[in-house]
Amino acid sequence: MSTTSRKSAPKPVAAKAKLSPVPAPVDVIVTPDMSDPTLPEPKMPELKKKELLEMVLEQGDFKKKHAKPVMDAVLAALRLALLDGRDMTLPPLGKVKLTRAKDTQGAQVVTCRIRLAGDEGDKKPASIDEKPKAAPLAEVED
Repeated sequence: MSTTSRKSAPKPVAAKAKLSPVPAPVDVIVTPDMSDPTLPEPKMPELKKKELLEMVLEQGDFKKKHAKPVMDAVLAALRLALLDGRDMTLPPLGKVKLTRAKDTQGAQVVTCRIRLAGDEGDKKPASIDEKPKAAPLAEVED
């Protein structure tokens, strides 16, 4: 028995592509065009609870001793609604939609989208003492 070995055909060699030299990276500094209306305005200072209470007092004829507990109760109710994962429709503010919630060490981070109400949200609310005018039930004919 003779053994013959088979030689395999030579494999074709792929042509190597010649790479062009890569240009060195260039540092580019882009400064925003402040005349662009799509850019956000500079950030306002954070609204604190004390300033919010002052804004509430300006909106109506309230005494601070009456407005503060009500505002605290409203903020507590908003907190509970966010912790429950509830979306909220709060005119004249608008619609608040919970997008994400994440537990961290010692706190819960909640991300919301807020769709602000239209122009009617900018109006000052009617005074509590002022009663709305009722529409007449029928037109009076002459």
